[in-house]
Amino acid sequence: MHSWAPSDISLGIQYWGDHTPDKVAILSEFRSLTFAQLNRELSSFAQALDEVVDRDSTLPLIVGANLNSFLAIYSAMRAGIPFALIDESNPPEAVNAILSQLGRPKRIYIAEGENGFEIPPDCTLIPSDFSRIVTFPPQPVNRNELAAVLFTSGSTGKAKGVCYSWSTLDAIKTDCSRFLGTLDGINRMGVQNSLGYLFGLRRSLSTSEGVSISIQNPFKLSADDLIKQINRHEISHIALVPTLIERICDTRSPNIFCTSVVGVSVAGEGITWEQVAKIRELTQDRATIQTNYTASEFAYLAFTNTLTERTAVGKVPIGRPIFPERITLIRVTDESPHLQICVKEPLALGYLGDEELTNQKFRVDEHGERYFMTGDLVTEDANGLFSLVGRLDDMVKINGRLVEPSESEAALRCIQGIETAIVLPHLDSDNKFFLVAHLKISKNSTITPNQIYDSLLAKLASNLVPSMLVKHDEIPLNERGKIDRQYLLTKTWDRWIISAQDEIHTRTERFVCQTLGMILRKSDIKVSEDVFGIGMDSFAALEFIVIATEYGFKGLTPSIFLQFRTPKSIAELLDAKRETNLSNVFILNSTGSNTPIVCLPGAGSTALWYQALALAVGEMACSSSPTF
Repeated sequence: MHSWAPSDISLGIQYWGDHTPDKVAILSEFRSLTFAQLNRELSSFAQALDEVVDRDSTLPLIVGANLNSFLAIYSAMRAGIPFALIDESNPPEAVNAILSQLGRPKRIYIAEGENGFEIPPDCTLIPSDFSRIVTFPPQPVNRNELAAVLFTSGSTGKAKGVCYSWSTLDAIKTDCSRFLGTLDGINRMGVQNSLGYLFGLRRSLSTSEGVSISIQNPFKLSADDLIKQINRHEISHIALVPTLIERICDTRSPNIFCTSVVGVSVAGEGITWEQVAKIRELTQDRATIQTNYTASEFAYLAFTNTLTERTAVGKVPIGRPIFPERITLIRVTDESPHLQICVKEPLALGYLGDEELTNQKFRVDEHGERYFMTGDLVTEDANGLFSLVGRLDDMVKINGRLVEPSESEAALRCIQGIETAIVLPHLDSDNKFFLVAHLKISKNSTITPNQIYDSLLAKLASNLVPSMLVKHDEIPLNERGKIDRQYLLTKTWDRWIISAQDEIHTRTERFVCQTLGMILRKSDIKVSEDVFGIGMDSFAALEFIVIATEYGFKGLTPSIFLQFRTPKSIAELLDAKRETNLSNVFILNSTGSNTPIVCLPGAGSTALWYQALALAVGEMACSSSPTF
């Protein structure tokens, strides 16, 4: 392969324009183009871009799921102009941040509307110009140089520019061609996803293989109108993300179905089997449903799963590796069942302007092989199917122990009545992590927070039990169908409480609520809510026992909280154990033959201050001393 040559993608579209000129290449809501017409419009706009854009710069394209976005992207390819894809759903401040990363380019193209974005005064808007009658062939490019930048927030919330060379784009085309070869009955591919992200861009590449496509923006059409357009355009294969599944299936009329669809590809944050059932109903159970796992950084399909199961519940596995030789699975810890996916031969060059992150995520092993650390964690079942369970980025220390929130998620998803669960580490006012479970409860479920904690405490160590449950009508997702983790992390949430009007009836109940409030730094604790739902852990339990003992409640151990989990039940236990003769002596260590040690706490201190000393003294086998 010569280092200088036109891109295979541009040559492919030109080939089909010459050999199948009258075949419909693209359909949209208002227009259709044959391959000959598409070739002419790409020639027109490519020449227009070539006249005003410097090839040494990167042209920002604000795009979505529409025909003008397709024409802009493939015109830039034909002209050999490097471009950056910015999804139109980005808010204006995010677009400005991206333009700063690109070095404040002098020109910009917006496919449809401006979405509140004000063009910087030193930047010129390029008009759409598809009407020239010119012949502008695909231009040669240095295949190893930068061709495109895809901006994706991923799991961090900050826009990351994933860089592709011209050879990378052609490699994605090759993988797209391989994928098309696995499908049966292709008539027309549907593109219902923004071309600003890899999933939509990959689908649009079908035109370079001579396959007709239909582009619709599903968020500008009602579900019924979208389905009617899919049927009218005779689309045989569609691509869905979880947000789109819910929108179409939950808002369509009951007698409207996708009658032309025989294949459905699903991507985004793992879908559920309940959503698969909705797709089967939408397509009248005539479509093959397939999940596909990829990422912008390696860009080819790495795992796939053709779904035939009818009785499963919970999340759908991502399947098996398509190229097993390209996948390495690294165990997170010796004790953990979770494996991080590492993908060999990633197609992306790295991250724009971020050498540190590039070196962290794109690595070279001792054999000189390049690979990408995805950060995605999976488990493998007995059938060799892999399921996504979380991200390595989410691992945090809770009470000094490294925990994986995905373990909590897995336990929550096994509880009947919980439809969706996501567990995230939040920071408290002391900058310490605590786990929050964001839940969507099934429609007819009567499950309560206390019942959820009953199940979790039977399965998990206390540091893996979320300190807070939040109930959502819908778990927020972003435009790509992924759970919007940044939104969940940055917003303040209220605890899920069933009985918000609980009243305190006894002095002991007041003592328990006030003491727990002081220790856990929570206000307005209800007497019937689960203490594990307000942040109870082993350290807090020990501190409560020390304080309760000083107030005359004897014979208590931290394990009481596993059985008595509400302030009301704890108060009843304390009343039963109250001693009439109060003592200010607290036994820290009752064993030992040497001279006893008596500790006198100063003002404001408690016996808890001497717990470490007592433990150390008790561990000295040769010189242990009773400690009070």
